[in-house]
Amino acid sequence: MQSLTASWTASTAHHSRQWYGMLIIFLVLIVSQFVSIELFTLFDVVISVEKLSALTLYPLAIYLLGIRNLRLNKELILFAVLMYLSFTLFYLNSGSFSPRLLSSGLIIAINGATALLIYTALHADTHSVQTFFKLWIICAVLSAVICIGQFLHLIPLVDEDTIRTGIVRAEGLLKDPNYQSVLLLIGYGSLLTLHRIRYRYLFIVIIVLGIVSTGSRMGFLGYLILTVGSLFLRKTPQKEGTGKNSISARISVLLVVGGLILLLLLLPTDFRSVFSGRIQTTLTAFQDSISEAAASSLSETVTRSESSAPARFILGRQALIGSFDHLLTGIGLYNTPDYMLETVGMRLEVHNSFLHMLLVGGLTGLLFLLYAGFFILRFVISSFPLKGDETSETILVAIIVFILCGSFLSLVTIVLPWIIFILALYGYEHNRETISK
Repeated sequence: MQSLTASWTASTAHHSRQWYGMLIIFLVLIVSQFVSIELFTLFDVVISVEKLSALTLYPLAIYLLGIRNLRLNKELILFAVLMYLSFTLFYLNSGSFSPRLLSSGLIIAINGATALLIYTALHADTHSVQTFFKLWIICAVLSAVICIGQFLHLIPLVDEDTIRTGIVRAEGLLKDPNYQSVLLLIGYGSLLTLHRIRYRYLFIVIIVLGIVSTGSRMGFLGYLILTVGSLFLRKTPQKEGTGKNSISARISVLLVVGGLILLLLLLPTDFRSVFSGRIQTTLTAFQDSISEAAASSLSETVTRSESSAPARFILGRQALIGSFDHLLTGIGLYNTPDYMLETVGMRLEVHNSFLHMLLVGGLTGLLFLLYAGFFILRFVISSFPLKGDETSETILVAIIVFILCGSFLSLVTIVLPWIIFILALYGYEHNRETISK
């Protein structure tokens, strides 16, 4: 861990005030992703210690960065407007005031202000992206240690509901083991792309064990995709030769094999049921009849089988149907659980960020996805062919993790989509500057 911070402490005397402002923004944001301490709820917005910390420390960061240096651009403004309309067009169309309008506005304001500060902080230093993800790695390693402790019954869980039939699903300092695995995956991906990190493979082992302890199939799938994909990444700059690349490739293959062994030996038995005929039987029953009675029966079957795979399929399918049924305005933010209860008999959110946005926003939600997708795709195209540039590759891996996890979780109301959008904007600018040089 000391190796990650040694390069910073050695040169702090030469950094400007902007560097310290950048560091405050990154620390507050990243720590808030790994720690969740709720205080109270205001207009359906959870007020937490992390948000209060941001309110306290962000003004100091703005002072250090300089108000004139804030980089408010039209792309970010349009991103916020489209997201707000996607959340609220249903309520605006009704012609009557709803407290959820204010709640949506607060979410956009908080996450939008955070995104603005991140975008500004990324321009405060030439190594800002590396600093951001090194801090993420530190938090991921510490959080993985906590997860391992929870899995081994050495550290108590935050939410006892994550215990399933005596099996512990580690959650770190959050209440969601699946989102915890997302955070760990980003840390794992950063270790695959950042150069010159001492004890890289020790940190990788700790984070992979942390992912396994969460019991998240999504997390393990992401681990496999990133590990195999890392074979196509340059582990060292091209000018330093390719010797280390072949070593890293062999180690990556060993990690895949080791991960498969961990899956078979350590993951709970209910996750192994993914490969059984129980899920296929459940899906077949759903396809044969989509009546409310069948949906209710299916909900009970999903509960008994202790597997969320059928439920995700049903919710995603209904979200797609609902987005066509409410094409003009969507169903509005916060209405998804009630809508799912009425249609499929399960009071749940859609476990897919993209389908959730379509259901909530209708046509406007589709515009939002196309708009955000354009900037992400633009960055991805500008990154190929891969040149061993750690800034570009690290952002690329973070985007891959987001797209993968967004297909299994609803992330529309949290700050992570904003972070990815800002990173895509910055990454494209970085690639253009690299080409021009």
